[in-house]
Amino acid sequence: IRVPVVDAAGVKVDEAPAWEVRASGASQARPMQMHAAFAARGARAWQWVVLGPAPDAEQARTFVASFRLLQGAR
Repeated sequence: IRVPVVDAAGVKVDEAPAWEVRASGASQARPMQMHAAFAARGARAWQWVVLGPAPDAEQARTFVASFRLLQGAR
C-alpha cells in the first residue's frame, strides 16, 4: 500500500511504501484477528495494528487507511 506523507498543514507532499497484513488465528483457544500495516522511511519504522477477537472490519480498515507520515520524520 502507499502511505501519504504530509507537511505540517496536512497537505500531501509525497507517498511512502507500506505493507498491509491481515491474519486470523487463535490465542488461548479464542479466535483472534489482526489487521496491521508497517512502513519505514529513513531510519524510522512504524506499525499500526488492530488486534482482537472480533474487530469491526470497517473500523479496522478506516484506522489502517488513516495513517499519515509527517514530512521530515526520519
